[in-house]
Amino acid sequence: MLDIHAIRLQFPALQESYNGRLGVFFDNPGGTQVHESVIAAVTDYYTRRNSNTHGVFETSIRSDAVIDNARQAAADLLGADHGDRLWQQYDQPDLRPQPCTGRRVRTGG
Repeated sequence: MLDIHAIRLQFPALQESYNGRLGVFFDNPGGTQVHESVIAAVTDYYTRRNSNTHGVFETSIRSDAVIDNARQAAADLLGADHGDRLWQQYDQPDLRPQPCTGRRVRTGG
């Protein structure tokens, strides 16, 4: 059986109380309460890897690795091969989808 209490404990925002009661969030279109692992990953990125891409300094190399790993994870999830076209590029200021320009999954260095 699914242990809702155990799952809820993994989402720090759901531990907040309001007027003595735990909060319930119905804001799916406007935001999402995130799992503690997401908070840890974002904190790690901002403290150890936040940098411009493709630089020669350590934080840039780390940042590129995060991007490469995320692209590979997306490719794995979708069953795509290295180099398959997965990303839609938006070139217009109003963000209307444009034909895919062939941005490719990059893995490794």
